[in-house]
Amino acid sequence: MKRLLKIIIVAVLVGAIFIPASAVMAASGTRDMPSSVAAGENFDVNISVSDFGAFGQVVETLPAGFSYVSSTLSEAAVDVEGQVVKFTLLEDDTNFTYTVTASYTPDTYSFSGIIKDEDIIESTISGDTQIIVPAVRSMPTSVTAGANFDIDISTFNYGAFGQVVETLPAGFSYVSSTLPEAAVDVEGQVVKFTLLGETDFSYTVTASSTAGTHTFSGILKDVDKIEFAVGGDVQITVNAPSQAPSGVGGDGGVAPGTTYLYEFVDSSGRFVVSVTVESEDGICELKIPRDTISLKTDGQRPTKIIVVISSTPHAANQNTSIIGQVYDLSPNGLTFDPSVTLIFIYNPDNLPEGLNEENLFIAYWDASSKTWVKLEGSNVDIATNTVSVPISHFTEFSVQADTRPATFTFSDMSIEPAEVDIGRDVTISTIVSNTGDLSGSYEVVFKVDSEVIAAEEINLAGGASQEVTFTATRDTVGTYTVAVGDVSGSFTVKAPPVPEPEPEPTPTPEPEPIPEPEPEPAPTPTPAPEPEPAPVPVPAPTTNWYLIGGIIGGAIVVGLLIFFLIRRRV
Repeated sequence: MKRLLKIIIVAVLVGAIFIPASAVMAASGTRDMPSSVAAGENFDVNISVSDFGAFGQVVETLPAGFSYVSSTLSEAAVDVEGQVVKFTLLEDDTNFTYTVTASYTPDTYSFSGIIKDEDIIESTISGDTQIIVPAVRSMPTSVTAGANFDIDISTFNYGAFGQVVETLPAGFSYVSSTLPEAAVDVEGQVVKFTLLGETDFSYTVTASSTAGTHTFSGILKDVDKIEFAVGGDVQITVNAPSQAPSGVGGDGGVAPGTTYLYEFVDSSGRFVVSVTVESEDGICELKIPRDTISLKTDGQRPTKIIVVISSTPHAANQNTSIIGQVYDLSPNGLTFDPSVTLIFIYNPDNLPEGLNEENLFIAYWDASSKTWVKLEGSNVDIATNTVSVPISHFTEFSVQADTRPATFTFSDMSIEPAEVDIGRDVTISTIVSNTGDLSGSYEVVFKVDSEVIAAEEINLAGGASQEVTFTATRDTVGTYTVAVGDVSGSFTVKAPPVPEPEPEPTPTPEPEPIPEPEPEPAPTPTPAPEPEPAPVPVPAPTTNWYLIGGIIGGAIVVGLLIFFLIRRRV
C-alpha cells in the first residue's frame, strides 16, 4: 500500500508540472449585439472579457459594408485597418462598447473576433456573431415640388411572404409601383406592399408642393409578423419650382423634355437612385436603374437628359415604315453601363394594314452608315401598346415595322399512302408560308393530272405558315400527278389482286372396322403366406464385479494420498 501511494503522488506532481498555464486560467470574451438593424443605421456592439492578465487585445473583424464609428475606449487604444479593428486593453478594461454603421445592402452578416492575453495566447470571442439587415430604401436627396420620383425598396429573408408598410410624408401621394396592383393597398399616407418572393421593387411618388425637408418611414413584416425597420434613405428635400440648378441659365425655367440630373448622379457618373425620364408628350420614356454608370463622350458625368421629337427625322429604310414620331435623345453619344430601358407607346390605328403588332421593333439611327439599325431584343406588349428595348447609348430612336408585301411559298408536300387500291382515299398536304411582313390572302388550288379538283382560300399574317390538306380518289388503275402551288408529287392506284381457284375437296376415307375384344385371362390364385419364425430370446446381462472392485480400490488409494499430504503440511 505504501508503495502504491508513492506512485500516485509522483504522477500528480508530474501532471501539475506539464499542465500549461492557459489551461488553468484561459482568457475569454463575449460579444453582445442586436439580431437585426436597419440599413445604414448605427448600432452598438458590447464586449465583455476576463482573465487576459495585465494587458490584452481584442481583434474584431467587421462584415463587408459595415464601418467602425467609435468606442468607449480611448482613441489611442483603437487601431482600424479596413474591416479589422484592434482594441488594446489594460487590466481594468473588462467591458467596453464600440459603435458600427450597418451596410446598405439587405443580407445576413457575420462578425468574428479573438482576444489575446498577456502571453499572446488567442481565444475566440463567443456570443452573438450574426446580424440581419432586412430592408433598405433608396431615393433622391432632393426633388422639385410636385415632381414624380422613384423609391427603390430592397428586402431580405422575410420568408414565403411578407409585407412592406411605407408611411409617406404629408403632401406626398402614391402613384404606382412595379408590383401588381393587387399587391398594393393605399390608405391615406400609408402604402402596404404585399410580397410573394420579390426581393426588390420600386414605387413612384408625387412630391409635396411645399418646399422643405420631409421624412419617410417604413417597416418590413416577415412571415411570422415580426417587424423590422426599413433603413437607408429617410429624408428628402423638396425644392420650390423656381429653384433651377445653378448654371442652367435663362429665367430658371426648364426646357420641355429636359430632366436635370444634379441630384441623381454622383461625380463618377453613377445614378444613386432609379430615374425615369419622359418626353414632353409622354410617348417616349427612359428608365435608368440605380447604380447605372453614365458618361458623356468627354468622360464626364451627364448633368441633364433631353428627350424631344426630332425636328429633322431621317426617312425609313426600304420596305420599312416608321410608326409615330422619331425622338432625339441627347446628349448625343451618352453611354450607359449596364443598359437602360427605352419604352415607346404606339397607336394601333397608325399601323399599316395587315401588319402584325408583334412584329414591331425599335430602331436607332446610325450616323456612320446613314441607315436605321434594328435593335435586337425589342419586346412588344399588345395589352399596353408599348415597345421596349435595352439601349446603351443616345442617338435618334423610333418604332418601326418591316412592310414587305405578302408573298406565298409552298413546301413539304406529303402524300399518304403513296399506293392505294381502286376507290380508296389519298390524303395530300403541304405547308403554305407568307414570307412577307404584311398579312395577305391566297387561293390554294389542288390539281390532279392538271385538272383542278379543289381550291381553298387562306389568310396568313406576315411570317406565318399553315398546313393545307386535300383528298383524292381514283377508280382507274394508274399513276397520278398531284400539284399544289409550285410543289408536286404522285400516287399510284393498283389493280386488285386475282383471286386464286378454290382447291377440290379431298374424299373422306372409309372408317376401319373395330376388332372384337379378346376374352380376359383367368386370375392366378394367390399363395398362402408362410408363418413368421419365433423370436430368438436375448440373454440377460451379467454383473462385472472385477471392474467395480478396481474402481473402489483406486478411490481408496487417492484418498490416502491426500490425507498424508495434508498431515505432512500441518
